[in-house]
Amino acid sequence: IIQGSSKEALRIIDRVYNHGYDIKVFYRMLMQHFRNLMVCTIDPALLDVVKEEMDELCNQAALLGAEQIQFILDFLLNKEQELMFTYNQRLFVEAIVIRLCNTKELF
Repeated sequence: IIQGSSKEALRIIDRVYNHGYDIKVFYRMLMQHFRNLMVCTIDPALLDVVKEEMDELCNQAALLGAEQIQFILDFLLNKEQELMFTYNQRLFVEAIVIRLCNTKELF
């Protein structure tokens, strides 16, 4: 999503799905990651992660910027409820991730 690569994002989802991981757990982890990116733009000291991970999060946050991170996080949060009730969760997450890969065009 950060790199804007729909192809790579779909490959990641494919690996997650084919290794038997719960797609809802993956989605929650994705939301948590963007939450951490948002916090990084405000005060990285509030993150409960090791320094190396904090540095990586801050680098990723700088690539997107606070406004785009907030947009992505809001979008993920707003779609979470729909994920719980959709029949094809993999397809749903793929569609969301592809849309998020293209958010740079909005900023």
